[in-house]
Amino acid sequence: AAQNNNIVASYFANIAQGYSDYGFVYGFSTSVVGRGMGKPTDYSAETVEAVTTLVDSASRKTRVTKENQPNIICVLLESFLDPYDVKFLSMSEDPVPNFHQLEQEYSSGYLKVPVVGAGTANTEFEILSGMSMQYFGTGEYPYKTILKQTDCESIASDLSKLGYGTHVVHNNTATFYSRNNAFSMMGFDSFTSKELMNITQYTPTGSWPTDDVLVQETMKSMDSTEGADFVYTITVEGHGDYPKEKVLANPAIEVTGAADEALNNQWEYYVNMLHEVDDFIGDLVKAADRRGEDTIIVLFGDHLPTLGLSDDDMKSGDIFQTKYITWNNMGLAKEDADLTAYQLLAHITDQAGIHEGTIFRYHQTQAESETYLSGLETL
Repeated sequence: AAQNNNIVASYFANIAQGYSDYGFVYGFSTSVVGRGMGKPTDYSAETVEAVTTLVDSASRKTRVTKENQPNIICVLLESFLDPYDVKFLSMSEDPVPNFHQLEQEYSSGYLKVPVVGAGTANTEFEILSGMSMQYFGTGEYPYKTILKQTDCESIASDLSKLGYGTHVVHNNTATFYSRNNAFSMMGFDSFTSKELMNITQYTPTGSWPTDDVLVQETMKSMDSTEGADFVYTITVEGHGDYPKEKVLANPAIEVTGAADEALNNQWEYYVNMLHEVDDFIGDLVKAADRRGEDTIIVLFGDHLPTLGLSDDDMKSGDIFQTKYITWNNMGLAKEDADLTAYQLLAHITDQAGIHEGTIFRYHQTQAESETYLSGLETL
């Protein structure tokens, strides 16, 4: 009753914050009881058939063939934001020039994500599955609940039907968020994690590997097959915590504007990590272009960093908004759009002429419909 009347939250954008706001008893009990997805009141074979018939009548057939399928590289940029979107920050120079160049030249926009400060796996789930986290239980990670029991349609399983090789590359441990299990359940062919990489470079605090290793590992995954590939690459260099003491003696980017010295040190460290991630973005685009194969790259921030940001601090006015950018060497037109995480890959594949999968075809055909969200919940 309290949830239905919005007295207490039925969804936690940040689990730690949810426990802090509502206490242990509610946080724990609601995450135990409220798991999975509640059946819509009008759920039946007829309502499902009505939705799928609507999609079938509006959907286009996939245009690409095995001869002209483009590679698709999807990159999760850990805790990434555009520093110029933070109102109070000032920087000695642009820390992310490659990001801004791609933003200007190729399709881009704001991305509405389901989490803030943490919860990467839930943005990831929305991106890969096309499903919204709002329909799941309070504080739930589907990777750790339903995907332990059953498999799930995803961009990987959809593209596999077209003959794509599907791969994940991540410079962190395979078991984090139970990804080693989840990616198998979502239909990926391979998962190259930290344990399978020769990692020698770490961030100045020693907490996380740097992301430069991911360029060659992404290319290696694409080299492992004869045809087109979908590679999902997960970065980690931008991950918190960010040190309150000054760690960088001669930072490449000097940062000012935060409320106090400790917070300014955190922002300066974070922005300089973004600067290195931006180098990775530039190197990845060059490496993909050198292959001489049709390729689309889409890069997105999974959530804002854990630096106490509020809506008022952001030029977008919303701490649930990050950005996505793209690149392609196929001459695709620049079509900017603000999207939700669960719409992103449906939007990208639609531009490429790929119309596969129940959920992704639904997004491609019904996003402007008055019954869009109810139909999505039904599917």
